[in-house]
Amino acid sequence: MFLEGKDPLLDHGTDSDWEPPAPPPAPTCSSSWTPAVSGPSTGVKAPTKKRKRGSVPPANKGTEGRWHTVLEDDVEPPQPTFRPKRKPGPQVNSTTTYSPLQLFQLFFTQSVVDSLVSNTNKYGKKKQAGKKVAWKPISMSDFFCYLSLVIYMGLVKLKSLTDYWKTSSLYQLPFPMTVMSCKRFLVLSQALHISDPKVDEENDKKRGTATFDRLCKIKPLYSSIVEACKTYFQPAQNVSIDERMVASKARIGLKQYMRNKPTKWGYKLFVLADSVCAYTCNFFVYEGRNSFATGKGLGYDSVMELLDFQLLGKGYKLFVDNFYTSPTLFADLRKREVWACGTIRMDVPKGQKGTAWRRCCVVCKMKSPITCTTCSVTLCFTSERDCYGIWHQQQNIV
Repeated sequence: MFLEGKDPLLDHGTDSDWEPPAPPPAPTCSSSWTPAVSGPSTGVKAPTKKRKRGSVPPANKGTEGRWHTVLEDDVEPPQPTFRPKRKPGPQVNSTTTYSPLQLFQLFFTQSVVDSLVSNTNKYGKKKQAGKKVAWKPISMSDFFCYLSLVIYMGLVKLKSLTDYWKTSSLYQLPFPMTVMSCKRFLVLSQALHISDPKVDEENDKKRGTATFDRLCKIKPLYSSIVEACKTYFQPAQNVSIDERMVASKARIGLKQYMRNKPTKWGYKLFVLADSVCAYTCNFFVYEGRNSFATGKGLGYDSVMELLDFQLLGKGYKLFVDNFYTSPTLFADLRKREVWACGTIRMDVPKGQKGTAWRRCCVVCKMKSPITCTTCSVTLCFTSERDCYGIWHQQQNIV
């Protein structure tokens, strides 16, 4: 918003040329006055405005397509009618008191734990075959003991795994020793397997083909967690989508690097979260650009993948950053009665090209990487300066 609907950069050239408008003269205390009439006056020559050097044509003065001043009231656009499929909030019995274990078992169900125990025993038996010590099968109780230690280690950070079982006089932690021995914990860590080893062997034969599943080894638990996230919570009207990094040092092709994230190396997740409580409503693991084939870009595909319209409902407001913002995405979301809001990035206009080096814009003389393929001149196209449009308006080029 600017004074009198004018942008200091677009409507006034440079900062040195722009001057604030002079206040109107105060009315004189005269008993009679002569109203101004249109047309040329006699004896008085009207001052002529000289166009200053480097100035640009003024913006559109109409009510539509212009900047609004700070004196004008903001007009709130029509709000969507929020019609979710379920009542927003946790989808559990509100009259029942749940223990932490019961809430945990909503995501780690009985069938999931049975599958983890069975696949771990199969893989452990296969790995220990031919060795002196045979594999000792684990039970469901052993698995929960192991899982409790994993959660405990996430809360109490130590340098090495063996430090949790130290009996030094300086420090020792009593909890791990009462749950499981260090040797048993390390053996289970090496044998822990989520998928069926036979399914892994069949999938490895497909390596290099389009049917190869890169997430085969985590698919049973991965699918169950995603389904539980969507089932047991209905987000409020405001939701957001962004990337999330899961730290990992594994040597695997799925690992990504993002320099602007606190966790720079790891697995990248695309996450749909509730803007009020930050609950993860839906997510998927990024497998690479070839995982989508719509041709509309990764930002478009990831948003459409995360928004389960049949489960969410209509009237939601989605907030994203400039990676996802595009007219195509927002138009398609609007057709599905989902409002979207996001920042924009400096980009090359459609049909133009970027130069290999930065040259000076012919309008504002600032550095720019954009060259118009029609005029063969360097122009700017940013949120602050629309030299691209100004130049073509001056040249009467559409």
